[in-house]
Amino acid sequence: MQSPYCYHVIVTNDFEIKPLEWLKKHNGRMGTIEHSNHEIKNGLGCDYAPSHDFEKNRGYFLIGILSYNMLEILKRFYLGM
Repeated sequence: MQSPYCYHVIVTNDFEIKPLEWLKKHNGRMGTIEHSNHEIKNGLGCDYAPSHDFEKNRGYFLIGILSYNMLEILKRFYLGM
């Protein structure tokens, strides 16, 4: 028999925030990392490794991450998005 309740645990060391406020804050962050990964892989072309050399692939991926960070800075601070 399936229970009608669904339990979740959130662990934090922030004793100043009330539990329901923390739950709202936590739920507001859900899905952001998946969006970031999708943007890096599909939007900036980091979905494949262009070489068989590990260091070259690492450099390629680091350039993609730097590009993503610069685009986020541009969007947040200069375009107000």
